Amino acid sequence: MKRLVAVALCGLMVVGLVSGIAGAATLEEIKDRGVIKVGHYMAAGFCEERENGELYGLDVELGVLIAEKIGVECEHVVQETWTGGVARAWDPGYDWSDFDIVAADITVTDERGKHCTFSEWYFMTGQTVLVPEGSSITSPMDIGGHSIATVEGTTCEEAALSVANKSDLVYVPTPKAVVEAVAGGEAECGVYDEAMLKMLTRDVPGLKILPGRLTKERYAVAMPQNTPDLLAVVNEVVTDNRVRLYQKYFD
Repeated sequence: MKRLVAVALCGLMVVGLVSGIAGAATLEEIKDRGVIKVGHYMAAGFCEERENGELYGLDVELGVLIAEKIGVECEHVVQETWTGGVARAWDPGYDWSDFDIVAADITVTDERGKHCTFSEWYFMTGQTVLVPEGSSITSPMDIGGHSIATVEGTTCEEAALSVANKSDLVYVPTPKAVVEAVAGGEAECGVYDEAMLKMLTRDVPGLKILPGRLTKERYAVAMPQNTPDLLAVVNEVVTDNRVRLYQKYFD
């Protein structure tokens, strides 16, 4: 009897692995529902809001293109935080109940990839340093010992820690807050994605981005593991549109 129970339990475990994460929708379920829920994070050039409340940006359009390819409507689900919002995509305990995929300028890492599936890359960038004009900091490698604004739980934080100590870090909630902290003197410099910093500082005088990057990174769409049909569709949309989307929003 004990052996039969053990075999039965093993069978249940196998079924669970094959069907994917509990709560995660398959491509067919998304089609039946008629809507794909795409997670986003407010970030310049990727997901922004017009005065009328309409969302726009590279990630937003990418979500719409994926929905059109599947033949369903796109529901944009904006996450207010990174750690408790976007980062749930690679939390092994998350059930994917709030969104089906996430297009939120997510950097691909081996560690994150242990708990979610990443599409082909759709954006290439890297972490760099923002300083006030006239700053004594002239290289990204020289930020150690200075106060550094960054967002906790991101590759920006990891990049900052590669050349500085944790005691140097000033944690802020958003990319925009990184710029505000440097502009307002709350931090001597800031570390964040180069493309996003360029967008955020377009209309902010007195700041400059240092030449050189701390990292080289690629962004991809995150989705549950064991969803190969969904992955295939997303990959097709990403590879067909990544050059055009970059030129539209960042050139």
